Amino acid sequence: MFKQLAFAAFAAFALSGVASARELTDEDWAALEELVVAHEAALHAKDAGAVIDVFPPAVLPLIAQMSGGVEVDVARQQGIDMMMAAAEGASFDAFDIDYDNAVGPYELSDGTTYVLLPTKMVDLPGDGTKLKDEVSVAVLVEEKWYLMGFDTGDEVQLLVAAYPAFAEPDFMTNFTAVLGGAADSASAGTLTDEESAALEERIATFDTAMHESNWAEVMSVVPTKVLNKFATDAGITTEDLLTQMATMMDESLKQVTIESFGMSLETATQETTADGTPYVLIPTETVIDMGEAGKVKALSMTLAFMDEGQWFLVRTEDALTMDTLKVMYPSFVGVEVPPGTTEIVTE
Repeated sequence: MFKQLAFAAFAAFALSGVASARELTDEDWAALEELVVAHEAALHAKDAGAVIDVFPPAVLPLIAQMSGGVEVDVARQQGIDMMMAAAEGASFDAFDIDYDNAVGPYELSDGTTYVLLPTKMVDLPGDGTKLKDEVSVAVLVEEKWYLMGFDTGDEVQLLVAAYPAFAEPDFMTNFTAVLGGAADSASAGTLTDEESAALEERIATFDTAMHESNWAEVMSVVPTKVLNKFATDAGITTEDLLTQMATMMDESLKQVTIESFGMSLETATQETTADGTPYVLIPTETVIDMGEAGKVKALSMTLAFMDEGQWFLVRTEDALTMDTLKVMYPSFVGVEVPPGTTEIVTE
């Protein structure tokens, strides 16, 4: 039920807000430059309302829905309040969009035109002296430019959810090239000893939970953003989602038994996304006793990655979860995982 609801809601997003592309004229470029200048002035003046008002038009309604279905005007004011609270005590004088080094235009498969602009953004919290690299994405929608700036770990998932064509691998390739993350991916993607130890502990805890049918612990390894997205799409709270999924698992296992389960960290491979995000692919084996129908062994990969200092695990053969992962964590767009296999156990 939840998969159908989640897919239906995501499909609705896919039909919204498609922009039309055309060849850019001198007037188009002049209009974009004017928007960039105005946006810089708004950030320097901490005019949060003006910043929000140049978001691509499908973004704010999406934020309103994700905020519990509030009215768009309410979501706008909440966004203003949050921005002002985050900016308290900080100067934005150093904020800068490098229009002269704009990259593009590019065109998505649905005809959307966009331009990428290197950006120096204030690192918050702070006083404005410390900056971080971002990319401002300018999107042309119905003859008008809109602008939104982020890094790959920040708000880019909003753009992808509002305009699903941005989930295309070419966008992330272009985006990360402008951000400069690709050049540093090798060093950025190396796990520390502490991270490796934490992953080993996470896997051991998950393995125990699977053997003990501790579904609350099992579900805790699913990325929080993915669970929240499923719950939002189903129109329920995340807590209710977890409760109902645990019930579904209990019901499913009344007919079959997990005879064995294990993830082989010893043979795992560490990979890196285009923006330098490290992840690990762990060979996973599950043997299911189906009673009179015999036993089945499933061989697959489990994807492990860190978010906000915590390891999460994703079953790569679950297409819906992987698709949702790429919406909420766009750095995984374009990541390919070997397909799983299933075989009858004859012994």
